[in-house]
Amino acid sequence: MKTKDLMLMAYVDGELAPDESQEVEAHIRASSEAAALVRLLQASRLDYKAAFAT
Repeated sequence: MKTKDLMLMAYVDGELAPDESQEVEAHIRASSEAAALVRLLQASRLDYKAAFAT
């Protein structure tokens, strides 16, 4: 997995610092491939806390 992919995953998970998020958002705007990957990652997110909160 590429470093950029890991950054995109961290972005989707809300784990980046504000400056890192801005950098990733600029990358997403510039790359249709990155934007598509972010959409896929967002669609595949599972709220684990809610899933196991019983």
